[in-house]
Amino acid sequence: MSGLASSVTFERKTDALAAIIKPTGNSSVFNLKSGTFVFKDVTVTGGNSSGNGGGIIINGATVTFDGITVSGNSVTDGASTSYGGGVYFADGTLNMKGANVIQGNTKVSGETTSLNNLYLKSNCKMTVTGSLEGSSIYVSTEVEPSALSSITITDGYGYSSGGYNAGISPQKYFIGDMASVKLDETGTEAVLAMSGSAIVNPNDYHFDIKCVDSTGNIVTSFASNTDVSLKIKLGVTYGSGTSAESYYYNESDNKIYKDHDFTVLVSSDPVNWDIRLKSDGSDTGVTSTDESITIPAANALPGKYTLYVKLEFFGVSHDENICITGN
Repeated sequence: MSGLASSVTFERKTDALAAIIKPTGNSSVFNLKSGTFVFKDVTVTGGNSSGNGGGIIINGATVTFDGITVSGNSVTDGASTSYGGGVYFADGTLNMKGANVIQGNTKVSGETTSLNNLYLKSNCKMTVTGSLEGSSIYVSTEVEPSALSSITITDGYGYSSGGYNAGISPQKYFIGDMASVKLDETGTEAVLAMSGSAIVNPNDYHFDIKCVDSTGNIVTSFASNTDVSLKIKLGVTYGSGTSAESYYYNESDNKIYKDHDFTVLVSSDPVNWDIRLKSDGSDTGVTSTDESITIPAANALPGKYTLYVKLEFFGVSHDENICITGN
């Protein structure tokens, strides 16, 4: 779809109907060479190209993604190498805000199909203009990261500058097609870094959260009117099905390792805890920022309680509510 007006907004106007944009034939859905375009709460799918950009080509236009979903598009290698199964960003401006989902797009080369979602040509960066809460953006770059250099993929992310995404690790929103995403050395922007051939997706970490006593037994009740010491026993897996890997949480540094001897780190990012004890929904004031929590005798009264456990890893939160009874 090319030859559009100089300024166009594609927006879903009702929650009752999904706004799905598909090509009329076997081609890219959009080829945006100039003008200004806004995509808000719409889905772009079904595009295919033997060149670049199965879903959207941005080659000179100013484009804003504000709640777009780009999925189910592809490129097929023709006479030359093709990229950007979902989005091919070659020139212009790409603004990002809102919950943008760019995943499930592919590149087909012979009998091989690989992930190829949002592809950034050399020196192209996404300009972050608002909160990215709810986003899942798979990305790759023309210049591949090496052991000695990473590639900056955002401008204005604002992790450490008090902006919209302050304090939220970019791993929560960005996933490398074939590399990892981390903060740059200044702790502000997202960069793509070499990580072999593995795709690291923070949403693929799964946590089994249980409340146990000092001997490791699962706790459903406690003796009232005495100090009570509880601990969260954390099981960790990455992936799913037969390919799932078991990882290990180390209480001494709050980090996750690939081996039970704690010698091979999964990431230098620690697990962050927020544990709160509530009675009938009311906060008792008993909290913990570690995997252990002590309920003083003055708070360990007969009745029903809920232990609200929130852990954060790679910028993604995982919650569990555990019911216990004071006897």
